[in-house]
Amino acid sequence: MPMPFPCVLVSYEASVTPTAFAKPLFLTESMAMTARWERFKDKMLVLVGTDKVLRSEIEATEMMMDTTDNFKSRRKQQKAWELENSMRYKPVELLKVLLTWA
Repeated sequence: MPMPFPCVLVSYEASVTPTAFAKPLFLTESMAMTARWERFKDKMLVLVGTDKVLRSEIEATEMMMDTTDNFKSRRKQQKAWELENSMRYKPVELLKVLLTWA
């Protein structure tokens, strides 16, 4: 008999905005400070992209945002989106690491 799949909500939260400005971890803080999420805590997996994890993406984004050539080259435009794109692939990378530890 196949095992049933657990129902889990995977959420990803970064410590910076897509334009590399620091921001609070709203969900993480809310889960720690309120009882609002108590009912769901056993079904929630919150992955956090910290400054350390996102360092190369933050640096690439900041560097490209500081340029004054209006992003003329396509390569520079793509580099400026490093942090934005990381919001899509970092959760999968972190989830793979967690699954290999299990």
